[in-house]
Amino acid sequence: MRRKIFTPLFILALFISSCGKKNETITRSFYYWKSGFSLGTDGNRLLNELGVKKLYVKFFDVDIYEEDAYPRSTLHVLDTIPAGIEIVPVVFLTNATLKGTSDYALKDLAVKIVRKIKGIQNCFTSITPIKEIQFDCDWSEETKDNYFSLLNKIQGEFTEPIMVTATIRLHQVKYFHATGVPPVKRGTLMFYNMGDIDDMNGESSIFNVKDASRYLVNFDQYPLPLDIALPVFSWAIVYREGKILGIINDFGDDLTNNGALTMVKENLYKVDKTIRYHDMTLINGDHVKVERSGTEEALSAAGLIKPYLAKDSITVTLFDFDYKNLSKYETQSIEKIFTRF
Repeated sequence: MRRKIFTPLFILALFISSCGKKNETITRSFYYWKSGFSLGTDGNRLLNELGVKKLYVKFFDVDIYEEDAYPRSTLHVLDTIPAGIEIVPVVFLTNATLKGTSDYALKDLAVKIVRKIKGIQNCFTSITPIKEIQFDCDWSEETKDNYFSLLNKIQGEFTEPIMVTATIRLHQVKYFHATGVPPVKRGTLMFYNMGDIDDMNGESSIFNVKDASRYLVNFDQYPLPLDIALPVFSWAIVYREGKILGIINDFGDDLTNNGALTMVKENLYKVDKTIRYHDMTLINGDHVKVERSGTEEALSAAGLIKPYLAKDSITVTLFDFDYKNLSKYETQSIEKIFTRF
């Protein structure tokens, strides 16, 4: 046999190619978190330009009402679904829903949830058969057993094959031996909201490298295949006497440039006179912290988390689809987030 001779340049090329290896299949998607489903002409165009094939749409919340758990904040369907787009219903469950709940109540809740999902599904005129349903819950050690039991009961309510997935927080990976692993096919790692939102003088609670890095452990041991969700959104946190009063999601420059607020430092403002803004009254002495995660932050997050994810097929989801916000960025800069994987 002829011996193969590997030159240093050839070895270097192999090394570079392995370091820059792309995932085999990338599915591009967005979370849609508004109360009314309406993409509009511009929204449809943006999805098409980005090659997005999937939307994770919040169908409703589940919370306690008069001591019982009920679906609430139901999605209103105001538009058709673009051709070629898969809709994944998302159900948000509060932790309170799961505390001290009996097995009978969990069974009843599973029936209500599945019935509600199918009811909203029927409101869409052009929806393709649902293949996946996702549940979003920041469960704890106290509620994990009830949550996992509920997920199993929900899967048992479907006669047709369906994939149940769940959102996963960073702390649920780092401490998975304590918090447990949900009985689902895949998880979507929410690589945002990892900072201390209560600290108005701290770094961004949406995404910052320091806080994110503290959680980058145990990914090699975590038994659930993970997809990834990255932040492209902003919010303004209102503090009164050092405590959170509320969060303003849909805000513009008129919040801080109206003469009623003065800048204390970058992204932190003090309210000098009472104003009304988006159903919230801000009074003298309140503070407003503006946190933004744009395409640059999302790209930084993508680079940080990529080495910890599997190199096979993966769904990359951006939170969230808000054309008004996304239109601030060049389509190419959003494209770079997806192509980072």
